[in-house]
This record gives sequence, structure tokens and C-alpha cells, in this order.
Amino acid sequence: MKLLFIISLLFSGSFSADNLFVRDQVRINFDKTFPNTKDVTWVKNDNNTVKAVIVQDEIKTHITYNPDGTVNQCLRYYECKNLPAHIRARVFEKYPECQIVGVTELFADNALNFYINIKNDSKILELRADPSGDLTKIKSFKDASVTGE
Repeated sequence: MKLLFIISLLFSGSFSADNLFVRDQVRINFDKTFPNTKDVTWVKNDNNTVKAVIVQDEIKTHITYNPDGTVNQCLRYYECKNLPAHIRARVFEKYPECQIVGVTELFADNALNFYINIKNDSKILELRADPSGDLTKIKSFKDASVTGE
């Protein structure tokens, strides 16, 4: 009889596969941070952390939690319009002819950095900006969409 009860729990809607590895404190903190989020994909990582993947307002977010519910890392992918204005201004001051083609925001190890891909002539540059807007060029490579080179 106990076995039948356990099997019925496994197949019931109130006990989902997410609950097998998403701890209560993780779920509580996630729900407070992202209220009313419906489409969440949970991923169990090898290092005993879990990652939630969501898309809100055209921003894709990967937020990784430690077992105690604290944020381990947060990655956000978005367009130029979502980059803080002072950082956007710094990019355009330093590279006036560029076009920002993508931004990755990374919070890890208690540090926040922005990785900004810009298109400048026939090159793509990857820049890193700290929260104050200080820019560092990380790398550059040819833009494969430019023909004749």
C-alpha cells in the first residue's frame, strides 16, 4: 500500500520533477526575485547548484543558486537598449562609429561585469565594462558577415 501511495505521488501534479532537486529555500528566493514567472526551466548542475532559466522583457536570464538558496552566479543576455545608460554612453564616446550588437551581464564572485560586443568597421570587438563604466578591450575578430576580405 505504501508503494502504491509513493508511485501515485510521483505521477501527481503536485510533485513535479523540479521538486526533486530544487530545494525549498531556492524556490522561495526565486519566487521573491521573479514573482509570477510562469516559464522556468530548472537545470541541476554537477556542483550541487541549480540554475533557473527564464526570459522576461526580452532578457534571457540564467540564475544559479547554491543549495542554501543564495545566488552563486547570474548571467543576463540582452540588447543595447537594456545596457545602463552611463555604460552605453562610455562605449559610444570611445567608439563613436560602433554599433552595440549584444550584451552579456555577469554577476559572479561578488562582482558585476558587462561584456559588450560592438561592431566597428569590419571587426567585432568584445569589451568588458565594470559598473562604473570603465572599459577594457578583451578581444577583436573579423566580422564574418563582411564580404570581400
